[in-house]
Amino acid sequence: MKRKINRYDVFIDTLSKNFSQINNFQLTQEEGIGKTLFEFIIKRLAEINSFKILFSNYYIPAASKSISDDINEINKSKYRYLIKISKDDLKENYYETIRLGYIGMFHKYENYIDDLLIQAENLNLEVSDKGQPLIKYIEENFNFKFKDWKHSPTISRLNWICICNKHYDGYPIKEPKNIQYLSLPNDERMKFTKDDFVRDIDMLIKIYELMLQAILNFTMYKVTFEFSESENFEDEELRQKHLNTKTTANMMLNKFIEIFKSL
Repeated sequence: MKRKINRYDVFIDTLSKNFSQINNFQLTQEEGIGKTLFEFIIKRLAEINSFKILFSNYYIPAASKSISDDINEINKSKYRYLIKISKDDLKENYYETIRLGYIGMFHKYENYIDDLLIQAENLNLEVSDKGQPLIKYIEENFNFKFKDWKHSPTISRLNWICICNKHYDGYPIKEPKNIQYLSLPNDERMKFTKDDFVRDIDMLIKIYELMLQAILNFTMYKVTFEFSESENFEDEELRQKHLNTKTTANMMLNKFIEIFKSL
């Protein structure tokens, strides 16, 4: 029987490879930002996956079962003629459970990005304590902000859903209305299914990993190229090699930005 691939094994192997490419940085060091960052990533990935399982395997099925149980109780009640509650009314608790899941998943992403940027800045200082702060360097050289939710259609949409759930009691009335939900009536609360929730949190987990890869590669780029200009190379062959390497790295990071903007 073929052994099932463990997703944490794959993630940690990939993470270790990315860390190993950073100059003057030892992942295996006993103390320091390397160990801290590595443990931070593993913890956050475990948290979001656990959150997914908690809602998809427990909370949402329990909410669905609760509806059936309530309907049976009402039908058996000697006062059922007085209880004017429809199945649709009872299903509101089911939909509210899923809406709470959307609030939770986006809050986890917000906190993840906040803490990831702090960890990345510490990593930047450990590898090189000169030059601009990492986040400012990325914004000025690549015109990219990790906390601009509008960069990604998925993140922008999840942020909109979260705001509607938190501040508008689940009604889709936050303006401007997200383009995917223009047809939703303003006088009805949003209704998402378990499949919707799983699809969206799986995409969010993918973006978690993409953000990690991006911040590590931005850090390597800054450390390598912030102060090493081609004019400093007397040897033409070395100068050209430097330019080619920088161009390739720049293209790779801009490709990441385009991928993120397409998600």
